[in-house]
Amino acid sequence: MVLYENDRHTVYWLGIYEPTAFRCNSYLVRSGDTGVLIDPGGARRTGGRHAIEALTGMVLCHQDPDVAASMCDWLALNPALTVFTTPRTHVLLSAYGSSDYQLHDVEAKPVFVFPTGHRLHFIGAPFLHFPGAFTTFDAASGFLFSGDIWAAPAFDWRL
Repeated sequence: MVLYENDRHTVYWLGIYEPTAFRCNSYLVRSGDTGVLIDPGGARRTGGRHAIEALTGMVLCHQDPDVAASMCDWLALNPALTVFTTPRTHVLLSAYGSSDYQLHDVEAKPVFVFPTGHRLHFIGAPFLHFPGAFTTFDAASGFLFSGDIWAAPAFDWRL
């Protein structure tokens, strides 16, 4: 589902509509021909017709399964993906079976610039769920991808 579209920059929601108390806040930010998954969750979703090869990376705001369990599936499809995360999260991601990936340390480099010039800003949120947690701000859309901030298991849900 398209949430924002302007100037070759699109934000897709990759979530699920099925009734469940435990949802994943998964998104795809596409700028030009490049895409970045935001917290891809436990199930691989393609985000419409966006080519796997065009994905640059995935943001993992912390290590929990609702955020990161599909990491190895995505890396198997495209081993060149960069994982945008903190060093504390990186240490725990090896529990999913892979630590062989290109790491973008969001603490050392808190901004990612797409080839179009659009930017993702990574903002630490160490007191909100996990010491290595962070949020992602998409400057073009004005969206703050909050990870688990404001999240809670509930059947009464809406996007």
